[in-house]
Parts: sequence; C-alpha cells; structure tokens
Amino acid sequence: MRVLLVEDDQYLVEILVENLVHQNYTVDVAIDGILGWEKAQKISYDLIILDVDLPRLDGISLCKRLRSQNITTPILLLTACNQREDKVKGFDAGADHYVVKPLDLQELSARIRALLRRRQQAPPTLLEWEQLRLNLNTCEVTYQGKPLNLTPKEYGLLELFLKHHQRVFSLDVIIEKLWDLEETPTENTVRAHIKGLRNKLKIAGIPGNVIETVYGLGYRLKQPSSPQPEPKKISAKSLQHQPKLNQAIVQIWKRYQTKICDRITILEEFYLSLQQGKPDQNLRRQAQQEAHKLAGSLGTFGLGRGSVLAREIEQLCESPTLTSEQIPHFKQLVFKLRQEVEHNAPHSPPLPPENPNLPLIKSSHQVWILSQDHALTQGIQTASLNLGIDSQILTEQSVLSNLKKTSQNPPNFPIVFLDFDYYHSYELVTQLTEQTPSIPVIVLTEQKNFTQRVKVSQAGGKAFLQKPVTSEQINKVIMDVLRQSCTLNAKVLIVDDDSQILEAFQALLEPWGIQTFLVEDPRHFWESLETTNPDLLILDIEMPYLDGIELCQVVRADPRWKSLPVIFLTSHTNGDMKHQVFLVGADDYLTKTTAAPLLVNRILNRLRRTQTLRDSSGNVY
Repeated sequence: MRVLLVEDDQYLVEILVENLVHQNYTVDVAIDGILGWEKAQKISYDLIILDVDLPRLDGISLCKRLRSQNITTPILLLTACNQREDKVKGFDAGADHYVVKPLDLQELSARIRALLRRRQQAPPTLLEWEQLRLNLNTCEVTYQGKPLNLTPKEYGLLELFLKHHQRVFSLDVIIEKLWDLEETPTENTVRAHIKGLRNKLKIAGIPGNVIETVYGLGYRLKQPSSPQPEPKKISAKSLQHQPKLNQAIVQIWKRYQTKICDRITILEEFYLSLQQGKPDQNLRRQAQQEAHKLAGSLGTFGLGRGSVLAREIEQLCESPTLTSEQIPHFKQLVFKLRQEVEHNAPHSPPLPPENPNLPLIKSSHQVWILSQDHALTQGIQTASLNLGIDSQILTEQSVLSNLKKTSQNPPNFPIVFLDFDYYHSYELVTQLTEQTPSIPVIVLTEQKNFTQRVKVSQAGGKAFLQKPVTSEQINKVIMDVLRQSCTLNAKVLIVDDDSQILEAFQALLEPWGIQTFLVEDPRHFWESLETTNPDLLILDIEMPYLDGIELCQVVRADPRWKSLPVIFLTSHTNGDMKHQVFLVGADDYLTKTTAAPLLVNRILNRLRRTQTLRDSSGNVY
C-alpha cells in the first residue's frame, strides 16, 4: 500500500513515517500543499493524509482540488480543530475522515485500515442482521419476511448501521452522513429519530435494542446473539507491545527536543516584546504558528498537558493585541509549557509492575476508571490516550491500595471516573476527595436522581455526568482537571511572628509550585510586599509592633494593593474578631486549628478564583 503524507511539521512527519513504515506501508512525503498536489497527480496512491494547516496551499483547498480532478483516493485530514464547523468544511471538501491532533498512533492506524478496507470492498445490495433485511435496490425493510414502514431518516439510520456493523457513530457523524448542511438538526432531534427507529424494530418483534448506545462515543449496531469477544482494553501501556516503534519515537524526540525548545523560546521572545510595550506583529504570528505546531505534536509524544497549554497560548496569540491582564497569564502559560517539556520528556517504557492489581504510578497524571461497563471504559480510555495520559481499570480495593502512592507525590494525582451504576459509594468519593492533594472524582450514572447529585457534590465530587456521555464531555472534564492541576506559579506573602507556622506553610504550599515569602517581623512587611509583588497575602492578627488588622488597613489604603487578596490566620474563633477582619477588607478567615488539607485547598481555591477574576475583569495588582 502506498501512502502520501502531506505535513510540514518535520518531527511529526518522522513519527508518522516511522509508524506507517512499521506497518509495511510505502510512504511519500510532501512538506506543503503544492508539492502534495504535484505528487498526487503523478502517482496513484491508496491513501492521502493531509494536514489542514499547510504552507502554500492549505489542506482543505488541496482536498477540493483533488476531488475536482476526479481523484477518488481516500483522504484523511489531520487537524488541530475539533469544532463542528471545521469538521463540516473538511467533509464538504471531499475528505473521507479526520483525526484531531494531538494524534494517537493506534487510533490513526485503525482509521487508515478502515479507510483502506472500505475502498477494497464492493458495496452489497442486501444488508442483513439476523432476520432483519434491508434491500438497497428496492429500499424495502423486512423482519422475518414482514415489511417495516420506516420514515426516510429512520431508513437512512438503519442503512448506515447495517453497512458498518462494527463502527460506532457519534451524533456529529450521523448528522454529517444523513443531513444536508442547510437543515442541520439538533442532537436531540437525532436522538428522537433513533428512538423512533428502535420502537418500530421492537414492535416488529426484534428483542432488545438493535441500535446500542456506546457511552461516551455514540451509537452502533448491536452484535448478533452469538457470543462475541470482549472489546480489547485500550491503554497507553499497549505501546509497550511495540518496543521498536516506541524506541524510535524516543529517538525522534531526542533529535528534535532542541527544536521544540527553540519554539518555546520564540514564545518567550514574544512575551518580552509584550512586556516592553513593543509587540511585534510578525513575531506574534510566528508565535501563534509555533504554538499551533506544539499543540498538535506534543500530545503525540505523550505530553498531553503540554498540548493543553500550547493550545491556550495559541488562542491568546490569535488576538492582535493582548490586554494588560492577559500578558502575565501568557507568561505563566509559557513558563509551565517549558517546565512540562523539560521535566516530562518521552523515555523508553518502564517494565510492567509485577502485581497487575497494584499498578505503580509512572506518569505525572493518570486516569483511574471504576466501572464494569466495557463501552464506557473504552470511551474514557480513548479520550485519555488522545491526551497522552495513561488510564487503568481498577477495583475499589486496588484504588484504596494506590492512595498511599499518590499521597507521596503532590500534585501528581489521578483523575477518577467512578461509575455509580457499579460502585455506588459516597464514602469512596469522600475518601478520595479528602486526600492531600484532593483527588478529583467524576461520577457517572444512568439514574436521574437529583438527591444523588446533591450527595455527590456534598461528598466533594468534581463533576456529575448523566449517561450516556459524549466523548466531548469526557475530554472537557479531563482538560478542565488538567488545567486546574497545573502548578499555579503564584507568590504568597505570609506574615506571622511564629516561625513554626511560617515553615509549615512553606512546606505545604511549595509542592504546588507556589513561592512563599516569609516575614516574621511585621516592621519589614512593606519592604517585602513591594519586593515580592505577591498574588496573595496571609496575615496573622496578633503580632508585636504591628498587628494584622493594621497591616490590612495600610494595604487597602494604597491604590496599588487595594485588590490584593488577603487571608487572615488566627487562633481566635469569636464572631467579633471575624466581623472586625472583614470590616478592614479581608477576603477569607482561617483559624490555626484548621486541618492542613483544608488550609491548602482554601488557599489554592482563592488563588485560582483570583486568577479567573483578574483575567475576566482586568484587575491588576
């Protein structure tokens, strides 16, 4: 099989070529759209893989040009955009499929095999599922010889599923296959048509749902009643079965790591131009391009969080001008991105643990899945793998056994998907969320029970998802948790005359990437405030020379610091003292007897909310 790869990202090209050659494909490479066009005219390929964002001629335009010349070769688009309008543009241009960056090599290989199989197979005229028949020539549908009266859309749905026995169709793909762009329906409309088809098949006497819901992915045709093998579990560790390919990717990373760091340097140079008040628009466009390429390729190297950060940087670069509150945020994102690339570089896979029931935590983050629903776990694993995150299917016992390992490595915690239909335990939710750091728990269930939703929230659940869940929902939840788990890179100034308290706070906060500046003598407070320019101020109340209330009044009287968040820390618990500190402008009030996990969470939440408010309202301090 001969494949044309049109991609301008050189180190991504090497990864893809290595992967394709490893599967015995012959690969030709073009680094821009014009060269791709010239090669496609000269040689008859079995498959063309196009990046959308190409120099000289973009992938969408090239796809249109190929189809206008009656080149029917299957076309697979590679894109960093996952919006519906972008997908529609690609399909409208004549593409057969698309894969969203960052790429998962296993998924890409499966897509390629599916496209090549599709081209080799002649379309049947009679589609069958057990005793259900659909005649493509006469458009008749029968079950056990009796006709079924279906609407055109119900007929189209059934034809789609019968033609592709093994394929799962998302709502977006169903819309693209069966509806014109001018009459694009809502997802609820599509669900209504599927429900109508199911009802008619049930009335005809077919037991169960012929059209199955695959949680997190979409819908597919139910497998025949004969026993079927369980779906293969997807895991990042499956790459370990391809040692040569995996080692090749590590070698590619080593060759291009310097170039990747150079791309981050361009982002840093753009930030410096912003800081100096002289933004260079050419440099901005270059930074946007480099961030775009990093977002598309880092996930392929297993740096899923790096892709998330690069995507956010790219979005900021899309604006011709950055506001005063966006500039420090841009700096923070670039700083985190460099840390991610330097500290989590790809390496040869470790040996598997001796005890499979107690897996060791190897990556900076993991997804733990507690469910016996194979379709749901497959959807979550696929989403995790696309972000370069390892996932494991565990039992309640093995989760509890792993808690000690996670507690030793803050903030390297897992993200837990807990299926309440199989593991209904509020106690487990509480136990996970009360860890230090708190472990995010996403609860999933088919039950529509508001009381259950409230109890999960009270137990500390991060999110509550109603089944069926879409792949977009799963991706969004994971990415939200990843963003919040990024080290804050914040500065906290703590003023307390108790040196033990100061050292305790420093030990608690520094693992989260928070710089702590300690002032034991309040007479040195103002000098430290102006020198450190903190994001948060923590004040003890009772101190010699100057108490915390007096310091807070001074801060609030200065226009530069009036918006600085202030938390009071005291041994007092009486209501009068609380009233007094809030009168002088406190944002929060903590007692020294508060448990350490609660102290940390209150401070982290305050910093995150402050950053969000600052980004949206423009407050700068």
